Amino acid sequence: YMSKFIKEDDILSSYVSYTFDAINAEIYPSLIRGNTLHIIGNTVRNDINLLHRYLINNKITWLTLPSIVAIEFCLFDLSVTFLRAIVFGGDVFNGIRYEKIKYLNQYGPTESTICATLHEYKVGDLSSNIGKPISNTHAYVVGKNLSPVPIGAIGELYVGGLGVFSGYLN
Repeated sequence: YMSKFIKEDDILSSYVSYTFDAINAEIYPSLIRGNTLHIIGNTVRNDINLLHRYLINNKITWLTLPSIVAIEFCLFDLSVTFLRAIVFGGDVFNGIRYEKIKYLNQYGPTESTICATLHEYKVGDLSSNIGKPISNTHAYVVGKNLSPVPIGAIGELYVGGLGVFSGYLN
């Protein structure tokens, strides 16, 4: 799904450890599209200043970060980078400072093949918006009796569709 946002000349980065399931959402879009992918090593991953310089020096255009790191990273002067998109995952985010950069919030549990919903932030958006279901995915907010609740009501998120792990139960 994410590959539809990636341009032919984008240079992507992979930030998370290879032991974390989110690595799939970082690696496969670049492989599918044939883009260059930089796998960020521990030294750079553990120093946000080095990460900022690394992205500039390597002309990275597509960055995926955990939300907590994205919030800190977005305090830097991103106008000097080549970034076209910052993708972060399923948490509160309020770091929009440069309108030329796409800020994409992807959310989804492991059982739904990493990403089930996506929201492209615009200036003024609520910081907790997890977006709408991606292709071949359905999302429902349900109450205690498993019936849909009205928009804006509190409930539990149920995800279904082709991306949900086969045989997943409870």
